[in-house]
Amino acid sequence: MYEHFADELKRALEQGRAQPYETSETADIEGWGFRRGDCHNNAANYVRLHADATVIQGWLLPYGNAWAKHSIVYAADHRFIDVTERDDYKPFPFVPHEAVAQFCDVPFDQMPNVVPHYSGRV
Repeated sequence: MYEHFADELKRALEQGRAQPYETSETADIEGWGFRRGDCHNNAANYVRLHADATVIQGWLLPYGNAWAKHSIVYAADHRFIDVTERDDYKPFPFVPHEAVAQFCDVPFDQMPNVVPHYSGRV
């Protein structure tokens, strides 16, 4: 059902439309109540505490064979930051949903949490 969308995510990655971002250290985010694995709420909470920040919704490619919904923030100092603690702190490719939204028939929040990459590993 999402094969075409997965292909467009891959194309966006190949065309350099992935967004580089920084990862957060635990000390940077533990003071405001982040929860591991809860990126959408973590980003929303960060924005509530930092009014000039923006949530950026998109797609993370953590394992090479599936895209996962993910949210990061665009901070007032013009940095893109993942405000969800990561076990290995290794940034994975992230494609903002805005870069591929025209290929999607439903809003981001109605998309599945994971979209398999049908043509194999990226």
